[in-house]
Amino acid sequence: MRALDPAGPAAIRSGVREAGVSEAGVSEAGVSGPGVLGPGVQAPAAGEVRVRIAGSGRLAAVVRPRPGGFTVAFQGDLDTAAEQMARALLWACLDGCASALIVDLTGVFVDVRGFTALHLLWRAGRERGIRVALTGCSQVVDRMATILTPQGIPRFRTVDAAWQAVTGSESTAPASAATAG
Repeated sequence: MRALDPAGPAAIRSGVREAGVSEAGVSEAGVSGPGVLGPGVQAPAAGEVRVRIAGSGRLAAVVRPRPGGFTVAFQGDLDTAAEQMARALLWACLDGCASALIVDLTGVFVDVRGFTALHLLWRAGRERGIRVALTGCSQVVDRMATILTPQGIPRFRTVDAAWQAVTGSESTAPASAATAG
């Protein structure tokens, strides 16, 4: 496994831009000030990257470094309008991970294109030996994952539960058991 990129946030921003997302597509909220991503969104904490993804809908993300990887917390709509740029962000994060990437979808609308991006991320993670898991899934996303992925993308209720599962002892519990816990 690779070591976590010490450049962290700078590497994520660079990776997203190299992936073809324009400067208008991804911008740091910290540059524009707190609250840019919506009401109640706090200013970036140390090491966090906050991005706003342009498109007809609204999608924002907070990338938080963790030992061995990142948590990407989305807010808004992960849909056709934002899929390409969201995918660029997720792949840049995957490139910087050593062992795990957790995607928090709490309160996020996900359409079939958004789910496809998440499924492809999970497959790319498996190929690279990086564990990818989802948290905060709506019933619809949980059902899509159950039906459309034979092995099932691991899903957990909370970010902490996901990190504990992916970095703890090797668990062979099926994804459905993880969701139920």
